[in-house]
Amino acid sequence: MTDCKYRLFGLDLQSCIALTGLDEVDFAQPDVVVSFGDIDAALADLQDAPITEYKTWRASAKFFELTVPGIGRYLATGGNSVLIEPEVGADARDLSAFFMGSGMAAILQQRGFLTLHASAVETARGAALFVGRSGAGKSTLCYALQQRGFSMIADDMSALVAASDGSVTIMPSPPLNRLWGETLQQFPVDRPDRIAMRRRVDKFLVPSENHCTAPRPVERIFFLTPYNRPDIVLRDMDTTERVHRSGKFTFRRKVYRAQGLAEMHFRAITGLAKTIPMTQVFRPEGPFLLDELADAIVAEIG
Repeated sequence: MTDCKYRLFGLDLQSCIALTGLDEVDFAQPDVVVSFGDIDAALADLQDAPITEYKTWRASAKFFELTVPGIGRYLATGGNSVLIEPEVGADARDLSAFFMGSGMAAILQQRGFLTLHASAVETARGAALFVGRSGAGKSTLCYALQQRGFSMIADDMSALVAASDGSVTIMPSPPLNRLWGETLQQFPVDRPDRIAMRRRVDKFLVPSENHCTAPRPVERIFFLTPYNRPDIVLRDMDTTERVHRSGKFTFRRKVYRAQGLAEMHFRAITGLAKTIPMTQVFRPEGPFLLDELADAIVAEIG
């Protein structure tokens, strides 16, 4: 069995598969073990709790299972174990991509993290997060700010942990930007070091040249909202709006409830809404005024 060692979101992970684009680290004992296994056999002892099924996944208070046709099945349990049962001929990059998304999100949720659909950069006061739906510009803005000297903390999924005093910390993600091929064409510098994220998908992992490797306090959250007007507008949000949008843009939010973690999730998003300033950023649906958007954000975060 391949014995690869990585650090993701502050966790030491021992994996039976190579994770695309990541450098290995050394540690004594893993927090999470990823191994090949017979998922039906493993599930035989986990069927005594109510199970929720939704499209390609199902879950209970004891497990999260993802099935990806043509690629394989994943089973996350206990916040410390993921079994992978690949289909014959499955591509290694595809196996890695789905583990790094839904598989890792389930593990983080089981361990009590809040997973937001967000990218983040480091500022002088702490982390600035960019939240929004797919296509809102989170990763593109994060990458553009790196070109201006900001350090990336996370891309696509951010893992947050709240302390008893109300402070919120973000854990650093792998130092990889997830960018579509057409997005990379907006930037003047070619990236020959980019790595295809999946087979037959025009999306790439681009190594971050400025990456923050330590947990950072969350200082500000921006919700990116494309709309059909020509101007970029920033608007402060009240507490009710903060709770609503933090819940809406939780990464794999339905999985919390399915795993019996709805109360924990609600406490996390309400605590976040009470303590962290949040701003809604309206930007034109098209054209994507990236430089102007970056200017507006820099003016806010300093």
